[in-house]
Amino acid sequence: MMKMTPEQRQALFTALEAKLNNLIDRGLPRRAAGVCLDIISIVDTHGERQKYARLRASLARNRNRHNGQQSWYLAGQFNGGEM
Repeated sequence: MMKMTPEQRQALFTALEAKLNNLIDRGLPRRAAGVCLDIISIVDTHGERQKYARLRASLARNRNRHNGQQSWYLAGQFNGGEM
């Protein structure tokens, strides 16, 4: 990672954390896990790295779960319902 001043690092951390929370709120755990990796690369302390590593692992475990309201189908294959 390129050299950054503490102010630049804090601004980047704040922006990435906001992006992470937005992705989690929108239900996009795979993308949020990717942002966790970016955050892990810029944080300074071991405790912060562990916090975001645990969050990333949790997001990876939960990414296969989706709400039952969405209907999944293969493109080009009609599975019934209204047309």
